[in-house]
Amino acid sequence: MYNATYINETHPMLIRLQLMQYRHHLELTWLEDCLALKETLNFSKASASRYVTQPAFSRRIQSLEEWVGTPLFERSKRGVTLTKAGEVFTDQLPELIHSLYTLKSDTLEAAGNKQPSLVFSATHALSFSFVPHLLKQSDKIAKFGSFRLLSDSLNACEKMMRQGDSQFLLCHHHPHMHLSLNKNNFMSIRLGFDTLIPFSKPDSE
Repeated sequence: MYNATYINETHPMLIRLQLMQYRHHLELTWLEDCLALKETLNFSKASASRYVTQPAFSRRIQSLEEWVGTPLFERSKRGVTLTKAGEVFTDQLPELIHSLYTLKSDTLEAAGNKQPSLVFSATHALSFSFVPHLLKQSDKIAKFGSFRLLSDSLNACEKMMRQGDSQFLLCHHHPHMHLSLNKNNFMSIRLGFDTLIPFSKPDSE
């Protein structure tokens, strides 16, 4: 017979053990999380923009702070603010993230794995329904030469845009819909409209 001790996943001891295992390495995802929290100063909004649960997002921010060695954000009942260390750290983050993705691209090119320079990303629905029609109707796209179309979820497509792996994103949008792409860094145009019509079974409650 064996004795076993079970710890709830939110237990402080388990969280600390998880943070300790990340102390000696850094994930690029954490840096992007940090920028999202800087922009919103709200854990709920930032986690939603990163498509992760708030507890998971909070643990990733804590892991980053553990790696840096000092708090980057001040948590209080009034909200979240950057510490002085956080201001210095986040001020250089955009350039650092861009440099890392550029380095990745340059490395692949040096290895002979360079992909077509023009990449479109699109959500699954639009890649099958809208993109083929767009390509047939637009002669301007053909002038770019060879290009790739990557079909994925909206979250994945947004990530490709932030990483510089895609130059154009085709997706649905609504004024009440939150996108994780900063309007200061990305511009958008409307290409068409879709109408959402609700249906239900007859006499259904």
